[in-house]
Amino acid sequence: MDSINTNMASLYAQNNLSKSQSAVATSIQRLSSGLRINSAADDAAGYAISQNMTTQISGDNQASLNASNGVSLAQTAQGDMSTILTNLQTMYGLAVEASNATNTSADRVALNDQMQQLLQQNNLTAQSSNFNGVSLLDGSFNGETFQVGANNSTSNQISITGISSMLNTALGGSGTSYQSTITGTATTAALTAGELTLNGYQVGASTVGASAGQAADSAYSIAQAINAISAQSGVQATANATTVTGGVATTGLTSGVAAGSFSINGIAIGAVAAGGTAVGQGANTAAAINLLSSKDGVTATANATTGAVTLTAADGRDIALTQNGSYTTLATDTGLAVASTRGNITLTSTSSNGIVISGGTPSVAGFTAGTTAPSTTLNVQSLSTTDLLTQTDAQNAMTAIQGAINTVTANAAQMGALQNRFAAVVTGIQTDSQNLSTSLSAIQDTNYAAETANLSKEQVLAQAGTAMLAQANQLPNQVLTLLR
Repeated sequence: MDSINTNMASLYAQNNLSKSQSAVATSIQRLSSGLRINSAADDAAGYAISQNMTTQISGDNQASLNASNGVSLAQTAQGDMSTILTNLQTMYGLAVEASNATNTSADRVALNDQMQQLLQQNNLTAQSSNFNGVSLLDGSFNGETFQVGANNSTSNQISITGISSMLNTALGGSGTSYQSTITGTATTAALTAGELTLNGYQVGASTVGASAGQAADSAYSIAQAINAISAQSGVQATANATTVTGGVATTGLTSGVAAGSFSINGIAIGAVAAGGTAVGQGANTAAAINLLSSKDGVTATANATTGAVTLTAADGRDIALTQNGSYTTLATDTGLAVASTRGNITLTSTSSNGIVISGGTPSVAGFTAGTTAPSTTLNVQSLSTTDLLTQTDAQNAMTAIQGAINTVTANAAQMGALQNRFAAVVTGIQTDSQNLSTSLSAIQDTNYAAETANLSKEQVLAQAGTAMLAQANQLPNQVLTLLR
């Protein structure tokens, strides 16, 4: 139907031309941006997927940088630990040198000075070691977590318990010490070879000492015999102090005791002045005995309340009291009785085997055959208290330094393993990021071959549409021919 008011052909041409022009604009946008999806309207599902992928790729790239920083942190810590380890190894050599018997005290002072300088340098290194302001070797780097993935999950994190403190106060060595102790009863007689065996080593015969009271049967002399083989048996003997406590003087309070009336360990004691009372008599007796203590090895004390006299031989020698001549009232005049008193011995050992007592007659030395197990103690020595001033100090320093070396090397190994793990993470993240980028490109990027072909088609359609619109706009003119 011919009509002037409504030109359907023109409307059709306009609609198609609009579609073609819109398609041309879309193609130009895609070709100029390089993106197939420039807004959510282009592909709603593809837009959502591409944005999630972009977020994942961004997170992966940052996680890769995090892991790379972790490698640098571990390398920094390991480098500083290598410096500390080198100094510790030098210190260990100094300790070995100072442990040798050929060194004088002056030598050890010089060796110790060198070691103390190295200790100070190690402390300074531990205090100053840091990465991006984060302290590494002072003990504060503990329970740390590295984010090495794009997701908030433990599988995307690496956690470490921490790096041990490398300060001198925290480094050191530990060892177990053994201690065995046995205290016997009083010795009974002189020791002959074969009567006492300690830890499998036979103790020789006891001999008379150089001073009064140091008889072959005394705790002093038997202890000397035991100590003669202590280097082999590992057992050290200490003769405990021999003591004798008398009673209270009841006679001689006004007459005293004449010089030479009694002897201690064969040494005649001088006159004891009359004390008037038991307390006074005890004090005078002790004073007379002490005048000769340098000869008989016995000292005396008097009880200030009762006057009773106690005799002590600090080195474990016998205390033998005898009366001389016709003198017979020693017990009532001084409170002391005629007797020969022997001391006892304490055995000690630092051997892990304890103390094993055997032999023909160990009771002569006051002991019973058997084994005493040692008690154990864990000893810890810090580098901060280590020196080389004596041979023993140097030997203890060897243990402390070795313990420090073990700590440093263990932490350095941990840092090495951490570096390898971070490197593996970086490689894995890079692979994941590459694959995600490939997928994102397939969804989001423009396919130039297809899009240029589409542009050409739409441009032709737009041109054709323009031409047809012009033709359609001429159709109403045909109505005029009907009106002529």
